[in-house]
Amino acid sequence: AVNVGSNCYFQSDASQLTWVPEKEYTEGSWGYIGGKSRTTTGEVANTTDGPLYQSMREGMEAFRFDVPDGLYELELFINQKVAQGESSAYLLGRAAEAKTRAVRTKKIIEVKDHQGIVVKVDEKDGNESLAGIVIRSI
Repeated sequence: AVNVGSNCYFQSDASQLTWVPEKEYTEGSWGYIGGKSRTTTGEVANTTDGPLYQSMREGMEAFRFDVPDGLYELELFINQKVAQGESSAYLLGRAAEAKTRAVRTKKIIEVKDHQGIVVKVDEKDGNESLAGIVIRSI
């Protein structure tokens, strides 16, 4: 599990994972390509893993993992800005305090021909930033 935008390890009681700090990509390994890290101390709605979502990487070209060919589950942890005055079940009644909310997505991908895994996030006009990545071999 990669704690994107962070330079420290994070042990999560909520996910039972140890999150490692991100690093710049080098061939044959993994890491980010471009962009800049950003942190916030603000509350993040829709999660009990707030610290994970308080560091992120914005404006990156990609996050790359040179993994063997095979089948993988890719889970992305996105920090999404909340529109001012927005009210939804996601915010759990905290619309006034939370300026961002946690969004998680999962998908199954097949890696072929030694292509590895390349993660690109559509930042939607600066409203979404990548905060974490989990890759599981299945």
